[in-house]
Amino acid sequence: MAELKQVHGQASFLAALRLADKHVLIVGGGKEATGRIFFALDADARVTIVAPQTGLTAAVQQRIDLGQVRHLDRNFDDADLDLDGGVYMVLSCIDDHEESARIAQLCRARSILVNCADIPDLCDFYFMAQYREGPLQIGISTNGCGPRLAARLRSHVVSSLPGGPEQTCRAVERIGNLRKRVRERHADMSPESVDRRMRWFSRLCDQWSFEDMAKMTEDEVSALVGIPVSIVSMVGSGVRALPLPLPLGFGRRAGKLILVGAGPGPADLLTLRAAEALKTADVVVSDQLVSPSVLKLIRKSALRFVPRKAAGQSDRAQLSANDMCLEELKKGRTVVRLKGGDPFLFGRGGEEVAFFREQGYEPTVVPGISSCIAVPEAAMIPVTHRGVADQVLVLSGRGENGAYPNIPPYYEKRSTVVLMSVLRLKELVQLFSEQEYPSATPVAVIENGTLPEQRVVTGTLETIVEIVAAAAVGSPSLIVVGESIWALNSRPESAEAVKPAEHS
Repeated sequence: MAELKQVHGQASFLAALRLADKHVLIVGGGKEATGRIFFALDADARVTIVAPQTGLTAAVQQRIDLGQVRHLDRNFDDADLDLDGGVYMVLSCIDDHEESARIAQLCRARSILVNCADIPDLCDFYFMAQYREGPLQIGISTNGCGPRLAARLRSHVVSSLPGGPEQTCRAVERIGNLRKRVRERHADMSPESVDRRMRWFSRLCDQWSFEDMAKMTEDEVSALVGIPVSIVSMVGSGVRALPLPLPLGFGRRAGKLILVGAGPGPADLLTLRAAEALKTADVVVSDQLVSPSVLKLIRKSALRFVPRKAAGQSDRAQLSANDMCLEELKKGRTVVRLKGGDPFLFGRGGEEVAFFREQGYEPTVVPGISSCIAVPEAAMIPVTHRGVADQVLVLSGRGENGAYPNIPPYYEKRSTVVLMSVLRLKELVQLFSEQEYPSATPVAVIENGTLPEQRVVTGTLETIVEIVAAAAVGSPSLIVVGESIWALNSRPESAEAVKPAEHS
């Protein structure tokens, strides 16, 4: 038996209330009434305002003049609850607390929904911080604790909508149109038919990206509901790439591959597009070193891991990752290949794109924040800084077939960032020295950069190997070489230091 969800209490029962052609009485005509009138009219309610003419705002007066609302120029009377055979809802927007309490008591005695502005204890329901674009409507409630906080949260949610509010709204509109067309085409209301349609729609909404839904054409809608459409038209619309089998017999849809950069570690440093892809993918094929906070965004049933890239086994692990993705793509699934950092910076992402193109798939690439910039930043090391560093060089500590990087001759205003390097630190220091880097050149080794357990170890080319060994620095770490290390950090009296985590 499934475990019962624990009841905590003190919540609101959230629902979308339909007010079409229902009578709403608004008591008061001030600022609060202005917003309440709009919400009621936007929900197609019949609105009556009871308030003295002298207390009306200009916006309320304009609604009256346009004939959108009925106005009774006086104070509230108990008999107003019987207007037009009785009102469905009362919104009290007056400053008189005692009168609002009396109105609330009258309403409850007659089972009329009531809300009293700024008096939560008298309300049957709260108004949420709302956002609306077409059929898309979002509401945030703090259950009376902080309406202003709800407004801030609303802004945050709206800014996080996949592809932006306009694309999300278009996706909702297109799906609404598809749902209507399916009902018209398949009108059987038997439990079996309704259940089949619901499962079909659930699968569609879970598997399609919001971009796919927003771009859905009328031909694609027709194909999905089983209305014949010309083959030329269908091919031109790109419907063969849609995620569900189509009734027209085009066969299994083509799979979709998304190459996603996981960034330097924390989930809150993912791009919005990357987070959306992880949440909606059928399958996510992930590198082993992706952080747990990022992996939590992925459904457990969707997650697959590439075999660990042990020394000398990276090519075999890469081939395994390609095969895992290809197997799922052939099943017509949306596959995310999740890679640490940015896929195209020493992540072999370009090789993967080339491989899947050969197999007939054109990957979509979602860039990730690269550790070569983000990790030094988290340690307050700007890799470029006026008067200190005017160029940055990014190297891999372990190149093709384990090769060491080709380090150019010393230049005092260059920041050099070496990735995948801490286990080869001694050899790398020797390579820098061979290129006439002074022994006093600053070096920082950053362990677990951007994560809460971040640690920064600093020294010079002469001392850093011994310092790192004493501090037992491990992977993942990167090396920064250059004067930019001290551009924003205080240079210690001794160039040998282990700095605590500076991650915020």
